[in-house]
Amino acid sequence: MRTLTLGKTDLTISRIGLGGLPFGGHFGRVSRFEMLHTIQAALEGGITFFDTSPAYGAGVAEELLGEALKFEGSKVAIASKIGSGIDSSGQFWCLNNRPNVLRQVDGSLKRLRREMIDLYLIPGEDPATPIGETVEAMEELRHRGKVRFIGYCTNRIERLREALKHGRIDLVLTPYNIFNRTIETELIPFCRATQIPIVACEPYCRGLLAGTLHKHSSFDVDDLRIEDRRFRGARYRNNIENVNRLRTIAEQEGISLIQLSLGWILQNPKIAGAVCSAKNRLHIRQSIIASDIELTPDTIIAVDQVVGEDVRQQAT
Repeated sequence: MRTLTLGKTDLTISRIGLGGLPFGGHFGRVSRFEMLHTIQAALEGGITFFDTSPAYGAGVAEELLGEALKFEGSKVAIASKIGSGIDSSGQFWCLNNRPNVLRQVDGSLKRLRREMIDLYLIPGEDPATPIGETVEAMEELRHRGKVRFIGYCTNRIERLREALKHGRIDLVLTPYNIFNRTIETELIPFCRATQIPIVACEPYCRGLLAGTLHKHSSFDVDDLRIEDRRFRGARYRNNIENVNRLRTIAEQEGISLIQLSLGWILQNPKIAGAVCSAKNRLHIRQSIIASDIELTPDTIIAVDQVVGEDVRQQAT
């Protein structure tokens, strides 16, 4: 597993991280046993970076990571986020005011069994709170020794610019994949100019690019994809057709769709790494294998020819 040092920090992490969203049951029911074994498989594969949030299963994901990583100490880096939640439509809501920022971190530290969170992230936009208030509260936590570095989950360059007026942002975590390239126009050039590393999340577009779904796939009632427009109606059918075309490209290259999808992200020198979610050991092992793939220029061109502009810009 390749490692990298994040931007201007001294934090060294694995090129891919394990995302904790499935640990909260948001992609269907999962057992505690399987999740603990998934984390163990990630460790065995060289993953040292783990991303979670108190919103994932109302703290369950943080508790699982805390239990599984309790003896790993500084060998691993954990990212968590300000307290937030997921509404009935599958959308995240955020409460980013100063009192909440200062209060929520203690709950995360307790669940994660850590004295300091390596990377504490602003999870999104809170319309009721100026971003400056949030960043200044995060900086206060840094000075108190409760968080080491600060990140921002955003694809909006104007919000990032405003945040930088009030403190240091050490990393941007944002969705980026073959189907969602909205950050290419403005955010990537800006982050490159300001030397802020970008780590991609949703590399498989919530499972679309993992190759496990088909046009008749159904989802559990507690699966957040039920309310995601990318997984409904004509748009979903069109996405599956594009997935099948991408699968053909992968087969011609002798690789899996997962390898194609993750390899496409990691070949971009402007992307530092990727956070890969997994519901079981097999899924994370596939991502670990895929992290070493190097795509040919012809393969990248073939992918771009399959995926039209309307698909590339579908953030949600």
